Amino acid sequence: MSLVIVMRIHPKVFCPYFIADCASLWRVQTRRSANGWQVSSLGRVQDSRARVSYGSPQSGGYLCATIDGKRYSVHRLVAAAFIGGSTPERWQVNHIDGDRRNNQVANLEYVSHAENIRHSFNFNMNRKKPEIGRGKAVQWRRLGESNWSTCSSQLETARVLGLPRKSVSLCYWGKTEGDFSRGMYFEIKCAKQEPDPLAGEDWKRAIHPNSGLPIQDLMVSSFGRVWSKSSRHDYVSFGSNTADGYRAVKKAGHNFFVHRLVAATFLGKAESSELVVNHLDSNRANNHMENLEYATRSQNLSHAYRQGRRSTGSPKALQARTLTPEGPWLDFESIQEAGLHTGLCPQEIGRLCRGLSTGGISWEFRRKEAEELEGEEWRPVVLEGARAPMKQHFVVD
Repeated sequence: MSLVIVMRIHPKVFCPYFIADCASLWRVQTRRSANGWQVSSLGRVQDSRARVSYGSPQSGGYLCATIDGKRYSVHRLVAAAFIGGSTPERWQVNHIDGDRRNNQVANLEYVSHAENIRHSFNFNMNRKKPEIGRGKAVQWRRLGESNWSTCSSQLETARVLGLPRKSVSLCYWGKTEGDFSRGMYFEIKCAKQEPDPLAGEDWKRAIHPNSGLPIQDLMVSSFGRVWSKSSRHDYVSFGSNTADGYRAVKKAGHNFFVHRLVAATFLGKAESSELVVNHLDSNRANNHMENLEYATRSQNLSHAYRQGRRSTGSPKALQARTLTPEGPWLDFESIQEAGLHTGLCPQEIGRLCRGLSTGGISWEFRRKEAEELEGEEWRPVVLEGARAPMKQHFVVD
């Protein structure tokens, strides 16, 4: 029997731990299932009540599941169950195709922090095209001079002038006009930015998706870029990321989804308020004009199912039918949607779904079973290793 000493270093206390029958480990891990939860190789999770979903969208575009009161990222649950435990060198889980919602095991890999940053940089749409750039250009000059100098970003300006970056930021956003550095006063302002031309890209004044009227000082391109203008700022970008993976831009105190702006501007205003904008490749960040189309909500859901982006057995999905006379089963995505159709309150529908009788109800309800996906494999959830690792322990052979 071999003996391994694992020593945990603490700022005040040194504690040795003795573990038998272990050849090599970087920390003690216990693989266990969590109250019947399971995870699939295609990125779906099933809770203890057999309800299947892809998880809930969270900040940054990731999908998460709450197990025993704690939140877990679905991509880490899949990696822990199918790839195994991480190592101290490679503990971050990377999405190979750059899509944070694609949690299929074939799309995941353990990487180091540096590798993850490098991969993210290469896949970022703004950074993949050097001509677009991400930095906000800044102009500066010494007090009394007539010519302005330009830096490509606030960070570069702070380095060149020897100023704190916060001071540059305050000047950029018009909170102050300049600052002192090295015994000199510098005037600093944002540089007016125009989009670098891209082959085949067309720019038009943005159209409001609801009113159909032009939006003042906002341009949008057929490639999904936005150009926001004001008396002090001009900047070009693909928009900012939202929690559910879309791109958005703020103008005149209003937030707009970029895909809706592109559709309204280049495809025309939607003929009905019931129509939504669908991404043909299911990538919510790809707002190229040719990747967008108008669709009904039903068509949009069907497209999501075909692309494997939405579970047909979401936790709240259910079916209903009339009892007198007995009718066909109707599909609903939520209890609220079923309530609007049947005229019953959500509490009554919830009781009927649980098999509790309610007198005088002419409707029958049941939970919608999750669709089986070809090639999908299910395994018990492994919680240990599904979260960021603890501080590394030192192993002495």
